[in-house]
Amino acid sequence: MDSEPVNICPVLPQELWVKIFKHLSQMELLKVSTVCKEFYAHAMDPILWKSLELELGRYNLVAQQALLQRCTGLLHLKFVASSMWNGIEGMTKNAMATLVSILIEKCKHLRTVEIINYPFIGQPYFRRQLINSSNCTVTQTTDYRLNPPGYQIVWIPDSPDTYNTKDIEFHQVGTTDHYRKGKPYKIMRNPGSSIISINFNTSVERLSSVTISLNHCRTTSDGVVCLTVNGRPAEQRENGGFGKMVIMAPRFNFGWESFDVSLDLIQDGINKITLLLDSTSPGVYWLSDVKIQKVFR
Repeated sequence: MDSEPVNICPVLPQELWVKIFKHLSQMELLKVSTVCKEFYAHAMDPILWKSLELELGRYNLVAQQALLQRCTGLLHLKFVASSMWNGIEGMTKNAMATLVSILIEKCKHLRTVEIINYPFIGQPYFRRQLINSSNCTVTQTTDYRLNPPGYQIVWIPDSPDTYNTKDIEFHQVGTTDHYRKGKPYKIMRNPGSSIISINFNTSVERLSSVTISLNHCRTTSDGVVCLTVNGRPAEQRENGGFGKMVIMAPRFNFGWESFDVSLDLIQDGINKITLLLDSTSPGVYWLSDVKIQKVFR
């Protein structure tokens, strides 16, 4: 005698299913959605998907696009470039256009889009489409790797050499992990000569703010650096002019500090932020990490 199919889903109002599924992570929701049609409908309720983080390059792009099409109630979206993926430029313009068109068509309540280390979504054309259609804020953050994996820790006293990476220039700057084993950092100790410059590209269209964040440290000797933007002093004065911006890092332990950059100093295209160990600095300056954040509205 054939047994009748058993309904594994108790007859509960959808609101109760939502309350139950709210206790699951988004990864757990995706797994639960494969159990049966009923669980799929409950797990993919738009109420459960008001915020979302997508790691581009780690998972199948088509599957991520399909997920976005279901997130009709999405308010906050974060794109993160996978650290496992070296072929970040491999994402074609057509694929990117498809992703943006889904956001515009399906995610009509979108309020914020955050982009971490992924420049292509932040291109002016795509950014303009998102802002104009959804009236959302687009935040683009780039982490600058001062010490990429495999970097040789070398310090040559008073070295005059200049060396560059893709977006960063160093002059009379050494690398050490003396006080932080296994976590190298840059050391600037030649007053008036030690320089670190970070280059970044931006459009000024709809640009609302630019912020540079430094994970840095100073010793008991109180080393100080000066910050300039495109060769100009970065400290905005009450009279509207600009003067010397002096930065003194936290003492003894590394810590993050953020500094707003006046939009009057930003130009369309390539910009350069420079840190110079001040000529009057009594001590050294240590720098571990740099982030630059741009906000468009």
